[in-house]
Amino acid sequence: MTTGLNGIGLGAVALALILSACGNQEARTNGPVRDGIELADRSASAPRPEPEYPDSFDYLRYRIDVSAAQPAACFVFSQALDPGVDYAPYVELDPPANVALQIDGSSLCLGGLTFGQSPEVTLLEGLPSAEGDVLQTTETTTIEFGDRPSYVGFSGDGVILPRIDADGIPIETVNVDEVEIEVLRITDRALVFREITQGYTASENEWGYLYGEDSPNDVGRLIWQGTMDTSGEANAPVVTVMPLAETIGVLEPGAYFLRVRDAAVDENENQPARSERWFIITDLALTSYVGQDGIDVTVRSLQTGRPVEGVEIQLLARSNEILATVESNENGRVRFDDPLTNGTDANAPRLLTAYGPEGDFAVLDFNRSPVDLSEHNINGRNTPVGADAFLYLDRGIFRPGETVHATALIRDREANAIADRAGSFILYAPNGIESDRLRFDNAGMAGAIQHDFGISTAAARGIWRLALELDGVGVVGRASFSVEDFVPQRIELEIEADDTTPLKTNESRGIEANVRFLYGAPGAGLPVEGEVRLEVDSSPFAAFSGYRFGLHDNAFQQIAYDLPDAITDGAGRAVLGLNAGNRGVDATQPLRARVVVSAIEPGGRPVRDDVRIPYRSRDLY
Repeated sequence: MTTGLNGIGLGAVALALILSACGNQEARTNGPVRDGIELADRSASAPRPEPEYPDSFDYLRYRIDVSAAQPAACFVFSQALDPGVDYAPYVELDPPANVALQIDGSSLCLGGLTFGQSPEVTLLEGLPSAEGDVLQTTETTTIEFGDRPSYVGFSGDGVILPRIDADGIPIETVNVDEVEIEVLRITDRALVFREITQGYTASENEWGYLYGEDSPNDVGRLIWQGTMDTSGEANAPVVTVMPLAETIGVLEPGAYFLRVRDAAVDENENQPARSERWFIITDLALTSYVGQDGIDVTVRSLQTGRPVEGVEIQLLARSNEILATVESNENGRVRFDDPLTNGTDANAPRLLTAYGPEGDFAVLDFNRSPVDLSEHNINGRNTPVGADAFLYLDRGIFRPGETVHATALIRDREANAIADRAGSFILYAPNGIESDRLRFDNAGMAGAIQHDFGISTAAARGIWRLALELDGVGVVGRASFSVEDFVPQRIELEIEADDTTPLKTNESRGIEANVRFLYGAPGAGLPVEGEVRLEVDSSPFAAFSGYRFGLHDNAFQQIAYDLPDAITDGAGRAVLGLNAGNRGVDATQPLRARVVVSAIEPGGRPVRDDVRIPYRSRDLY
């Protein structure tokens, strides 16, 4: 009896322990458990142990990069390497190959290798680090590159395929023997809800997709599906042209969307190399100019560049409503006035669609960024509101005590003269304080105001401003000028020298200076000075344009020195003697001498001119 009770008691205790363990397991945090002992979670801010590297200079490992057209291998060391050291003598390859070496911190990277090979790389004993230590033992490593990853993509970044004289769409592949292609058509009336983009390209085993306005889903109709042979040399890019226009037959208004993928990979098992992109097949090119008074559109042929007449152009709102339809004139021009283009929300302009007489279709999306012309200095002026004034002066710099002759032309938005408006012509000093004001009741028949502003002999030096104000409008025009104690140039300097024959070391050559006063007389008795600067000649030999000469690790520091002064004779002429001596004899690059000649005016101000003469400090380069 007792035994039975003890057995029941032990079973109950065991069951209680099991339940207790389960309960504790649920209540625990997600801390790790090792050998039945729970380890506390480490705080995110707790210090992590740093990787330990040996104190000596050792080779650690290598890593490879196969993302480019040629693979690269980087050998990692325990100390940083010196970018100024030539490491080529310390690297041997079997089989031999011409590689490019590059230093990246503690890594020595080899570029220019080949896919599909397994070169044996030997790092020789004595390879130095930046700290002065050297590799104590020779290390030999075999690098396994394998084949280049499969790739499928479109050549170039464009989405416009010319309808005339275009072979088709170039598809670029690497290590892909066959691609599967799907062609979808998106009707013209659905494009207002989509955005024509370059799509995406994804490598094998990489996820990628389009969504939202970029995706043709729900509006695209599959019109062709098939395969195309893309076989070629292993590990090398192969470009195969797909004749899209011939494949789909008769072109219909709208856009086309291509899906291309590696046919050898089952999409249900893996992600194949693939690419997707929108395309427009057309001979029409649309250019729009958006202003406050509307939208001007020009239609040209992609093949000839000439304007195209008789093209029907529609302006579509965001709601897909047709705001207007206009046909291009003989100059290929179309205009949509501002009442049509100033809509908001659903009535705002979204697309221009063009329907050509030869069945061409083109589209221009106002949601896309305009052409960036910022580097071409076309900023221009803001469109005036109410009135505009053009101010001009007789010159831009004046001396104290002189008179500024200022004129202002006042115009409306259409450049018509405004003659019946009162206003003020105001002069401001450099500190912003008003210095003078002309009040007028009207501007006369031509809308012109002319006034002479006198500058005091004690006027502040600096930038002065003129402003024209119209009553009820405000400032409509501005101009500025400088007040300085300047003296106009009085002499002219011309120099003559042989600048084609190279100058040799210790060779003397004359540089003739011809000085004349601007009123015609010779500049006799004037000092002439010369300064020489020896610098690297970037293009020393016409027969070897684009080449660079000299040792890459032997940089040349410019050398400057003065020439003996001279005095012009009665005819205003002086000769300076140029002799470089032995300067620059250690330079491995071809040099040139830039000679700056200065003629000193009677008031002490120099007038300068310069000449560049080839200088060769050695016979061979």
